[in-house]
Amino acid sequence: MTQPGIEARQAAARRKPQLSKPLSTIQRYGLAVLCVSAATGGGLLLQWFKLRDVELPIMVFAVALASWYGGARAGVLALVLASLSVDYFFAEPVILVRVLWRHPLFYCFRFIRDASHLV
Repeated sequence: MTQPGIEARQAAARRKPQLSKPLSTIQRYGLAVLCVSAATGGGLLLQWFKLRDVELPIMVFAVALASWYGGARAGVLALVLASLSVDYFFAEPVILVRVLWRHPLFYCFRFIRDASHLV
């Protein structure tokens, strides 16, 4: 195979899929808010249909989507909004501390730990 053919293949392999035009700062942060809002709405809808424990994968997907297209700062904003949303809408209030891994704060910190790997 010729040298230009090899170089063309290597250049195509290095390219990262991107949008046609880079997003502005407002669009990046708006994307983060939109992703988390859609994930919260989807999680609440699925919870209404009696499907439990699906909110975390949806929220992690929202954080991944926001950080992929919006960048690291939009990913951090999505992570903060998603953790607040999980804490407010999906973590059950606990009066007595039963077991540590069932406590809502631990639930929230576990989500932040898992989703921060994506940013």
